[in-house]
Amino acid sequence: MITQNSIKKFIKESLVIILGSLILAFSISFCFINYKGIHIFNINENNEISYITFNGILTGGTSGFSLIIRNLFFLNIENGGMITENIISICTVVLFIIGALFLGKKFAIHTLVSTITFPIFIYLFRLHIFDSLHSQFDRFDPILCAIIGGILMGVGCGITYKVGGSTGGFDVPGMIINKYSRIKLSILFFIQDGILVALAFIAKFSLYEIFIGLISVISYSSAVELVQRLGNEAYFCDIISDHWEEINKEILALDRGTTIVDVIGGYTNTPRKMIKTMVGKNQYLDILDVVKKIDPTAFISMSKTHDVFGEGYIDLSSFSNK
Repeated sequence: MITQNSIKKFIKESLVIILGSLILAFSISFCFINYKGIHIFNINENNEISYITFNGILTGGTSGFSLIIRNLFFLNIENGGMITENIISICTVVLFIIGALFLGKKFAIHTLVSTITFPIFIYLFRLHIFDSLHSQFDRFDPILCAIIGGILMGVGCGITYKVGGSTGGFDVPGMIINKYSRIKLSILFFIQDGILVALAFIAKFSLYEIFIGLISVISYSSAVELVQRLGNEAYFCDIISDHWEEINKEILALDRGTTIVDVIGGYTNTPRKMIKTMVGKNQYLDILDVVKKIDPTAFISMSKTHDVFGEGYIDLSSFSNK
């Protein structure tokens, strides 16, 4: 049954996915497929300069695949940037259709928003009003551009995954094989990246360009993990005190649940009560203040954790396995 809350949730999640698609498209357009920078690797005694001219920076996913296809079949065609963007759009739509057929309605719903908005943003950043910004990115060293682009890609995908959305793309083949086999997604994605590297060699990308592509993938993966964990920190708390009833009452007043455990001191062999609870990072000092106010001599241990699921924390049903 469709309720007002479910509609609000869908709109909120869709806006986050659109933002993620915008950031993803920005990074791909400015840092990867349209990058025209130069890397100088030698200046001899006659001041003759040896350099590599970049016509895009390799990375993972559909953007890296589109650059490889362009180099293999459309290298000498004018306006290669538009061709690359067209390949990305075609791949995005085709993979979405394949994913919807094999992965079902849930995948289609979670991916539809990004499938529509991502290609639109890619074409939007080709407008002449962005020419000056493109030229600014072209002045960056290619390694720096790959790192910046990888981080931005990770942020865009990370916030999309955080609301249970999906960017589709080259995740789809791995997800389909994973559904019908026992092969882990991490292994399948590693195989996909290996195939892309092999294709890059066939497309006559230099070893230097391929290594820069690997740097972008590492930056992307690190940023995705960081964004996924951001805001999910919590603290396990173990509290032992003779005034445990008062402390427990105060913790419950903070809208935190508790568990009371019977423990025995290993040295004194004295039975005690231990309060176990979990609090968000914004209540870390509140717990310390409560314990300090009631029993300054209490024993308290707090350890940091991530990705806590359940009531009051992350909704497990919306968690993405990416």
